[in-house]
Amino acid sequence: MWPLQGGYHDAFTHNDNAIVEVIELLNKAAQGQGALGFLPRPLKGSARAAPKRSNAGLLATQLVIGGRKTVWAQQYDALTLARVDSHEPVALCTLESAAVLNYRMTLPSPKSELIAAIEGKAWRKVGELEGHRLVSAPGAPTV
Repeated sequence: MWPLQGGYHDAFTHNDNAIVEVIELLNKAAQGQGALGFLPRPLKGSARAAPKRSNAGLLATQLVIGGRKTVWAQQYDALTLARVDSHEPVALCTLESAAVLNYRMTLPSPKSELIAAIEGKAWRKVGELEGHRLVSAPGAPTV
């Protein structure tokens, strides 16, 4: 919601696949797909620019742990992109991170930064207490 009002609703959030679903909706709006075919050209043009900014946000918010790009946290400050605790405890979100990777693998002609964040990753069990995680695995097939 704009203007920013403070709190949970301002956050750049991956919870419940919010960012990915909004980007996908904007892509459909930009192309006038399905029920969005009625949208006027200027609105389609605005919708076309938004996913590019959102993709930059996805790259900027991917966490680097141990010098490697890994997963995403649940929420980030809308202005600083710092991890925030606006509604729930600060946490990494594996399910939503998988959705981000799935979305990014659908992009035509992805930039090298996108490729680097996707390639060489595998979904593996790392321990009984830790469960499954997205881990670096050079040569791994597409997740």
